[in-house]
Amino acid sequence: MAIERGQYFTPDKRALLINEVKSEISQVDGQLKSNSIAGIVSEDTQTTRIKLQQILNGLFDKKGVVTPKETDNILDILDNSKRNRLQKDFYKGIKKSTIVLLSFGAIAVGVYFYMKKRA
Repeated sequence: MAIERGQYFTPDKRALLINEVKSEISQVDGQLKSNSIAGIVSEDTQTTRIKLQQILNGLFDKKGVVTPKETDNILDILDNSKRNRLQKDFYKGIKKSTIVLLSFGAIAVGVYFYMKKRA
């Protein structure tokens, strides 16, 4: 069963929503670990992690049915988290490829001048 906007979640079905939030938390944790290795810790990634953990705690504490409004709010936060994570990965990939291309360009220029000077 896919999670859609405007759905009610009974206490039995709430596990689907909890699993979705847990998987996003694990993705954000992975991003935090990879960024902390590089020495860069993003503030908005940490705040997203905190928001997701608050949502997860709220879902565990909730006794009744999760209303459509609550479901929509949770899905909005999950979508924002995924969008931010994917944007950062995209720009990180562009940055790496730019550095590689510039280094190859510098090597090519160096080889050109070396061959020109030799000839």
